[in-house]
Amino acid sequence: MGYFYHKWFNTIVNINPDIIAKLYIEETRNKGYHVWLKYDADLHKQSLADSDVGAEVIALYAGGPLVYTYPTPGYSIVSGSMEDLQELSTNEYNLLIETSQYYNEYKPKYDPNLKAVSYPLGMEKFCTDFDTKISDETWLQILKDTSLVPMSNYRYNAKDKFVAFKRLGSDANSISAKVYFNTKRLMVFSASLHDYPNWHNKHDYPVWSLPPSFVIFYQCNRDWDATFTKMNMIADSEGIECTANTYTGEFPIQVFPYPIQKSILEVAQARSLAPEFLALTALFAVSSLAGTHYTSDFNGDAKNILFCLLIAPVSVGKTPAYKSMCETPLKLIQEAADKNFAKDIKEFEKIQDDKNKTKKPRRFIPFAVDGTTEGYVALSVDQPNGIGVYHDEAESIFNAGSFKGTNDAISFFTQCFSGGRFTQVRADRDKERIVPNMNINLLMGTQPARLKNIFTEDRLSSGFPRLQSQRKYANNGLNYWKYFIATGKTIIKGIWLQYI
Repeated sequence: MGYFYHKWFNTIVNINPDIIAKLYIEETRNKGYHVWLKYDADLHKQSLADSDVGAEVIALYAGGPLVYTYPTPGYSIVSGSMEDLQELSTNEYNLLIETSQYYNEYKPKYDPNLKAVSYPLGMEKFCTDFDTKISDETWLQILKDTSLVPMSNYRYNAKDKFVAFKRLGSDANSISAKVYFNTKRLMVFSASLHDYPNWHNKHDYPVWSLPPSFVIFYQCNRDWDATFTKMNMIADSEGIECTANTYTGEFPIQVFPYPIQKSILEVAQARSLAPEFLALTALFAVSSLAGTHYTSDFNGDAKNILFCLLIAPVSVGKTPAYKSMCETPLKLIQEAADKNFAKDIKEFEKIQDDKNKTKKPRRFIPFAVDGTTEGYVALSVDQPNGIGVYHDEAESIFNAGSFKGTNDAISFFTQCFSGGRFTQVRADRDKERIVPNMNINLLMGTQPARLKNIFTEDRLSSGFPRLQSQRKYANNGLNYWKYFIATGKTIIKGIWLQYI
């Protein structure tokens, strides 16, 4: 703010000189200025003015970013005191902000409303192949084109899975970005790279963990045509085969590796099933099997818990989709588990007597169909890694919520949606059940005509139907289908590759 400070200061003094006495102003060691203010509002970090080349010169820091202040070495007080800050009125605060914005000289060459949220329709496979197949050297060059270079003196912790990068030309010792070479992701933390989603403006961007294709998109002034041209040149230079996928529906099928995508589309064609039903059921299957084994490179608290609702007329293929994606692929595993269970139960019966009490063997059941909440808890105790639950008719769950005296299924599944520790208390303490980390994925089916029986005012008040947060509609030949999908702290894109 150094160059603009005196212009900014004189403007404020000429309009309302009384504001200065309410502020605390200090000079930084880099000859810039910090102007501290007190204003009662929920604020976040905001860039207010940039130079003609896009460098940040005035910004509002609020809501968490680390800021150094006096008596940090090199800092000096210009006027006021941190202890004597006076609260600003709304008009005074707006004057400071609007005056700062007046000095903005940067005019972006792109439409700020254009943001990379998902791969463009029909190019999902091309982008997925590119993002997963480029070499580390190419990834490094893409980052260099973003004005990012590795930090040579960064001190890593033992659990860090990222590489620290800094912005070219930056003299600060702070990290500008975290780069993940295993998953090919970039997370920008420098406010100076405001053309990209970053820690400071992430509230304006649905996605700020960027794969290579998204990074190039922002490099190319948010133009997908220019982005694909550059991606093709890079792919050709590396000998990477990237082709457009044949599926053009609305489901984000690119979350699966290409062999799984190909298999889903082949099964859909062979069995005359909607690809969306198969893909959603496959996502449910993968999430169920991953269970509590899910980990994140970003050290977050995300949980792979999916609640899904398939909506289609009778005989369109809800149950066949479940059988194709859940039962058939696990047929050999289930048969082997059944044989082991039969062997273990014989051994158990042979050695069991009044003096020798051992724990009875339990059958491996990855997916439970049309069971009860008591059964799901018991199964989760025996299989703490998680289970999948399938109800062919969603009403069987919703209706159970009306009988709170016998089976409060609505409350149970609402709690399951958040995961975490589950405790079932009983008067007989010997019958208490504890699941250390509940992980239940839920897949349900229903018919369009029965939706009105599910989404009633009473049931909406329970909270459970509102978990169906994302709604998709589509036309699939003669079959009209819909699907709902809800995610509980779940990252859909990019994480499933490690489980399939």
